Amino acid sequence: MGLGGLLWGTLSFFSGLVWQSLIPYGYTLITIVNFTYLYFSKKFEVVRIIQMAISVLLPFLFQISLGGFIPSGAVIIWSILSILVGFTFQNRFTTLRWFIFYLALIIAGGIIDSNIFLAGSVDTYGLSILFFTLNLCVTSTIIFIMFFYFATNVDNLKTQLETLAHTDSLTNIPNRRHIFEIMETEFNRVKRSGGTFAVMMLDIDHFKKINDNFGHATGDEVIKCFSRCLTGNIRNIDSVGRYGGEEFILFLPDSTLEQARISAQRINSHCRDLQVGTMNSPCEFTVSIGISVFTRTDNCIDEIIARADTALYQAKENGRDQVRTNPAV
Repeated sequence: MGLGGLLWGTLSFFSGLVWQSLIPYGYTLITIVNFTYLYFSKKFEVVRIIQMAISVLLPFLFQISLGGFIPSGAVIIWSILSILVGFTFQNRFTTLRWFIFYLALIIAGGIIDSNIFLAGSVDTYGLSILFFTLNLCVTSTIIFIMFFYFATNVDNLKTQLETLAHTDSLTNIPNRRHIFEIMETEFNRVKRSGGTFAVMMLDIDHFKKINDNFGHATGDEVIKCFSRCLTGNIRNIDSVGRYGGEEFILFLPDSTLEQARISAQRINSHCRDLQVGTMNSPCEFTVSIGISVFTRTDNCIDEIIARADTALYQAKENGRDQVRTNPAV
């Protein structure tokens, strides 16, 4: 775009349009400043609005400075294109659809100007506008590709940010916020349509002693080891999340209290066989588990979690390394 404005201004200047050439030169200067601002600020929306505005206003201002509109649709077509481009840089799929239409309009504009030129109705001013339009069509395509790449990166960045917002950084499983969103959605569905589900609270026994005896790095490895144990012992429809610290929460759709208890005992037994390597002796650990299920009298997911947490407390009070349910089975 900046190159097109530079060539347009130079052609106008050598055609005797000295004062008018300041308009395309100004277009070039504003474009350079605008894209420099984009590079440092990454404020894409602001840059897009500014570029749309000057792409529409300055060509029309140039025409008015000549005393009126020359009988060529080139500038008007280019201005329409600049407006369309402003609506295209949103995501990869929208951009791709508009890109095809954008190219079609460029070809149409070239055909219109070529016919006017061959008919001999293009004077010096009209020729400058023709040259300006065709040049901007080429350079704007290059800029379009750059923006397309930028928009693609923005999509990827959004995906990465969403993943980071929903994932626990240590274990790469859903964090507390995300697992609560999953459970609340399922709670509302079951409350409305019927069904059942179980919630399991799990806590690594004597975790403070693990940190004191083996160090916090080993403690982190224990948490990651337990996380892998959980993800390897659940169904595809189940969801596991890190509740906080050494405490985890497991959500089991379409599970009765007895089915959840069997799953918990399997996890409990598996953990007894796990070891985390250290500089000295291997670090072994066990877990305590509390379970509760949905009832028709529950008003929110917090009530079910509170019952599971109470069952977890009972498991710890009764010696740890065991499973307790609320109500008991």
